[in-house]
This record gives sequence, C-alpha cells and structure tokens, in this order.
Amino acid sequence: MIRQENLENNRKNYLFEKKKVSVVKSHNFVLPVWAEYCAITKKEYRLITFDYHMDTRPIFSQYAYRKCNGDMARVNSYEEQRKIYEMYIKHKYDIDKIEEMTKLYVFHDEHISVGYNMEYILDFFCVCKDKQDYSEGYKHYLVLDNYVGDNDVKMFCDRAKEKPYILDIDLDFFNCEEDFEKNKSIIADLIRSTDIITIATENEYFDYLNNSSKWTNELALERVLELIKENS
Repeated sequence: MIRQENLENNRKNYLFEKKKVSVVKSHNFVLPVWAEYCAITKKEYRLITFDYHMDTRPIFSQYAYRKCNGDMARVNSYEEQRKIYEMYIKHKYDIDKIEEMTKLYVFHDEHISVGYNMEYILDFFCVCKDKQDYSEGYKHYLVLDNYVGDNDVKMFCDRAKEKPYILDIDLDFFNCEEDFEKNKSIIADLIRSTDIITIATENEYFDYLNNSSKWTNELALERVLELIKENS
C-alpha cells in the first residue's frame, strides 16, 4: 500500500479550446481542481469517472484508522472524520485550504466521497473493474465483467451525462492499448460534452495492472490528451 506521505500532486494544466484539463499523479489531488472549478461556477457537478478501482472509500477513513490505532469501533463512530470535515467545510472554496486537507487527510481512494461531502459533486457514475465492499449503498456503478457489453457502457454513460458533469479518468483503467481503443469512442463522446476533465496518472498502480510492456503510462497519457484535443 502507498503511504499517505508519499502521495504526490505534480499537477499540470492544459487548455484545449474551452476545455480545462488537469493532470495529477495521485488521484486524491483532483480535489483542489474540483474545488477551484466549483468556486468559479458556484455549482455542484455530476462526476463521471473511469477507474480500475472504485475510489469511493468513506471520507477520511485511512487517516481515522491510523489516528485510532486500528480501533474500528472508533473509526466507525466517525468522530475523527467529523472533526476534519468541520475544520474544512467552511473553507470549501479556499484552494490553499483544500490543498492542505488533501495532502494531510485524503487518501487516493477517498477523493470521491470527500468531493461529495464537500458539495463539489452532486452524484457520481463510476465505470470500474474492481468491486469493493464499500460500494454498498452507492447505486451508480458499472463494474466491467464478462456480462457487461459495450452497449451497456454506452447506455450507462448516456444516462450519466444528462446533467452537467466533470469527466475524470485514472490511467490505470486502461490495462493495455486495446483497452483504450475499446473505450475510445465512448470517452470521446463524454469529452465533447464537458468543459472540465481531470486525469490521474497513478503510475504505480498503472504499472502493477499493465498487461503490455509496450503500453506505458506516458503513452497512455499521450493518447488521452490527443483524444481530448481531437474532440475539443
């Protein structure tokens, strides 16, 4: 497991026509990007995310686990999590504060639940490959398996884009170039209908899940950015 102190931001911003694209290394650092965008528009957005993992672990739970020395009764009381939330919710549009919160308290599979509780995200649609226990209670998941076809993904995404949304992509979703090509047209369609896109490179998980030595993190990012440029 990657330790919290080793998570990195390294944010790079791009502008394709009117589309704002931010690339970060650790997925939790999309939070300040979402905060910045919502601070300008003063609106919440639906999130459509493509990620190998669900990344919806409960808010601040990794920090609380360490703070409570693994005492799950205390963790599940949400006492520690509530303290952090109350500290930062009043600064939800202060980007420096949200950067601080992200660095200190948000693990890289908690950003969706934190974004939802901080009122940047009104709901979310997640296309993923790994079903996790904390998916219970969330209804907008599509877990890709042998029973899910291309048309199922298209229908899921068509329903998702009925409201203004942020498109979010974790490069570890693409385990090989064929994976990218298979989902290319659906993602291109989503690109055309949004003005904000966040991308997490998650190099370590990308390399771990990668099925091809020719398919590198750098190449995956290049292909996604090209797709955005072509559809802007």
